[in-house]
Amino acid sequence: MDIKKIERHFPIIIFFISLIFFSALLWYLRRAGMLGIDDAYITFRYAENLARGKGFVYNSGERVLGTTTPVFCLLLAFLRLLKIPVLLSADLLNVFSSALSASLIYLIGRELKNKVLGWVVVLLYILFPHFWMNVTTGMETMFTVFLCLLLVWLDLKGKPMLLGIVGGLLLLTRIDALALVASVFIIRFFKAPKQAIFISAIILLTILPWLIFSFFYFDSIIPQSILAKKLIHPLSAVLVLKKYLIWFVGLKEEGAGLNFSFPHLIVYSFFSLLGVVRVMVKERWALVFILWILFFLAGMAIGESGPFFWYKVPMLSGYIFLVGMGLQWFCSFWERVSLRMALSFYVFIPLALILWGLSNYPYDDFIRGFTEKEKANQRLARIIKQNFPDSSKILAGETGIIGYELLDYYLIDSAGLCSQKVYELRLKDRQKLLALSKNFKWDWWGTIDWVIETINYYQPEFILSDIRYIYLKKVISAPAFSYHYQIVAQESTSESEILLLQRMEK
Repeated sequence: MDIKKIERHFPIIIFFISLIFFSALLWYLRRAGMLGIDDAYITFRYAENLARGKGFVYNSGERVLGTTTPVFCLLLAFLRLLKIPVLLSADLLNVFSSALSASLIYLIGRELKNKVLGWVVVLLYILFPHFWMNVTTGMETMFTVFLCLLLVWLDLKGKPMLLGIVGGLLLLTRIDALALVASVFIIRFFKAPKQAIFISAIILLTILPWLIFSFFYFDSIIPQSILAKKLIHPLSAVLVLKKYLIWFVGLKEEGAGLNFSFPHLIVYSFFSLLGVVRVMVKERWALVFILWILFFLAGMAIGESGPFFWYKVPMLSGYIFLVGMGLQWFCSFWERVSLRMALSFYVFIPLALILWGLSNYPYDDFIRGFTEKEKANQRLARIIKQNFPDSSKILAGETGIIGYELLDYYLIDSAGLCSQKVYELRLKDRQKLLALSKNFKWDWWGTIDWVIETINYYQPEFILSDIRYIYLKKVISAPAFSYHYQIVAQESTSESEILLLQRMEK
């Protein structure tokens, strides 16, 4: 048996094993009832409208960019033109991206002539639950992980043209990936300044068509959703850093003391710190991962935007490389004592970390948290679709799956991600509060005034929202409001109560 010939096929073997694994995982979670998460359905609606010839719009005739991932959206729209349903397209892209990422991890290790590192990181990646859950969200997260690893591999291979193209596509998939692109550029600039400038030019040429289109089509190159999220999820830089750093040591955000949610992450982070030392001592090629994490954390802190779990996932692919390097370095110390002991550590420690992590992950809570409310919103949206004309306007507390179910209806997004007027009203409300006291800077919903102004401006036929949102409890108790709107249906979940209200004419 020719071992070298078999080794040449390892990337393909890893790809198919990973593809089977992630496909089975996705199938199981979909069977368990898990839907995509709220933000994914915003992109789905844009993709559907593109494929139907309505333009790059959320609501027909309104050019507002409410998605931050134009490349992923365009891919979904293209696959929709091929008659593949959008949710299925998103699942296929995520599953194939996840499997390709596993192969790229091995290829990075092989390029460095460190196949042991490649195998260890492949194992950590495939069996790291935080990657699992993002396969099922319907979002661009795992596609971004693939592009990030592809960028690192192309950098190691010395392919500047492809590096620039992938870097541009990456920025048009997730803007926070700028942390990795900047890391690659800085390291490349100190090694070969002319090549770094060439790569930057290719990146610019790759993103330039979109920037020109966005400027003339949307009157802005900045997505509306970024401005809206900055407005509705404002956190101090210190609080943003705190939220990320406590995650790395497995602590829960709420409460005081050592209250762990993922205790295995303490050990992961210990080995990642060993990996950082290893990079500084010898493995300078991996400096890109350290800079990536630092730039990512700095960017999130400067942006003062609340961290969602999917934000950190692409960066975690660099983090697990540092974990693998730290683990390898740790085991190399034991080779001086006993080769057998060192080899047993190579096997035992990764498996122990993986099993510990798998046993601690709150799968049921995760599935229930992202399924109950989405399904309740979906059922209430279908009541509208089955009984009322598509000329109706709907004010949605969370526009995601509601907007996707009601493709032909006019959706008013209470967050302002896809509704320019709502954003303007919320911004005015925030400025008013800031003039009174800076403490209001961290208030999520502001005052009830913008809600009333939104209802008066749009006069929606329906309001569909969690009762905790948009001051619905206060609004429906107001005599003038209850006179015009009546509760026609409601759904209760373990965490919330969702109401469907219909406007009644005088």
